[in-house]
Amino acid sequence: MRVSHVRRFVLTNVMAMLFAICISDALAATRDAQMIIKQGDSFYGSTVRNFGLGSPFTDGNGKVNFNARLEDGRYFLWRDTGPVFYSGDVISPALTSPEQGQGFSDSGNFIHRPNSDGSLSIYTSAGLTLRMTDPAPDFPGKYILGVSRPTMQPDGTAYWYATVSDTPGGAITNNVIYKASGPTYSGITKVIAGNDVIDGFTVRPNFGNVKYDISDNNAHHVQILNTTEAAAADTFLFKDGSMALREGSSTGQGDNWGNFNTVCVNDFGNYLVSGDTSLPSSANDQFLAYNGLIVMREGDTIDGYSIPTGSRIEGASINNLNHAAYVWTSSNSDALLYGDASSLATTSKLLLKTTDSIDINNDSIPDYLISTILVRFDSQFTMELAEDGWIHVMVGLTDMNGLNPTRAIIRLGVPEPTTAALLALGLLVVARRRR
Repeated sequence: MRVSHVRRFVLTNVMAMLFAICISDALAATRDAQMIIKQGDSFYGSTVRNFGLGSPFTDGNGKVNFNARLEDGRYFLWRDTGPVFYSGDVISPALTSPEQGQGFSDSGNFIHRPNSDGSLSIYTSAGLTLRMTDPAPDFPGKYILGVSRPTMQPDGTAYWYATVSDTPGGAITNNVIYKASGPTYSGITKVIAGNDVIDGFTVRPNFGNVKYDISDNNAHHVQILNTTEAAAADTFLFKDGSMALREGSSTGQGDNWGNFNTVCVNDFGNYLVSGDTSLPSSANDQFLAYNGLIVMREGDTIDGYSIPTGSRIEGASINNLNHAAYVWTSSNSDALLYGDASSLATTSKLLLKTTDSIDINNDSIPDYLISTILVRFDSQFTMELAEDGWIHVMVGLTDMNGLNPTRAIIRLGVPEPTTAALLALGLLVVARRRR
């Protein structure tokens, strides 16, 4: 939402007020948070094991979902306020070891990737959907070798990545992104695969960096693709049927695109991508870009937080209000920030950083110290920002003495979607929604 025809003196006062709020928030040592779950919590006669929590995501209504592995080898899928699927309730196949990511539709359909009787599989709310050695859909005479990175859209459309082999259990001969629609998830079709030709470039049968995102309305698709071009210029950012950015081409800021890391897109086709450029690693080459324009780099100062040289973007998400959350991380520092995606350098607020403490019961007394913000750089999944004024994130915690480390999923309030506009009208300072 934008406010037009506002007089200059009003905008000046508003910007001064926003600056004061941002500085105050950035210096705060204790953040309000809600504890969703932590390692050691009890469920189904067992407890959540160490390193057993999966990354949190949300459905189209902002309801959080994640998986959690238990000490007894079972696991459950959580949605909104508690577990909704327990592997121990399935007699056959035996379900174990879910991958970090999963997805839920607004109606409660779900997808995740467990082992089914020891084989990598896609398991949905309709049951076993696809697993190793099954015939590969849209690849006659080929077989599924592996599956990974499942997601689900608000309408129930499911997507996942798979590897394909010429013989059951053979070597990888192709990679593919599949999709299927609920409630049965039986009509599996190819979205994109190796050997596809896009803008005259042939996608390599081994994608390499398998990171993709589909908008909630299924209208937009971004993905990092490797091609058969020469190694110095073979990686592309694919968007909606075309190659949008290419390794080795100019960023428009005096350097060239290098590696692409994290990608995300919203219903309007606006996207974020992170990565590095051709600058030396000591010269602030790591970046975050919006719609192909670099908006910040390591070494910049955002809302009073100086991004350490050597940092990189570990995770980013853009919602359908065009707001974005992202994490800069280095060897000894993590920072979660949030702002208007079209002007992140000037609107971002620091939500959480390592060494902050959190108060989980609203008594103004800190309960835990933040030791790390855990998003997944090396896999498809990072985090997801909904439109309801909250963000969910996995963090490393200690007690206030720096002892008894654990991991947890917490909920943080973010500025209301209309906050900036209401501030411009002089009607509101800062509001945070409470459930």
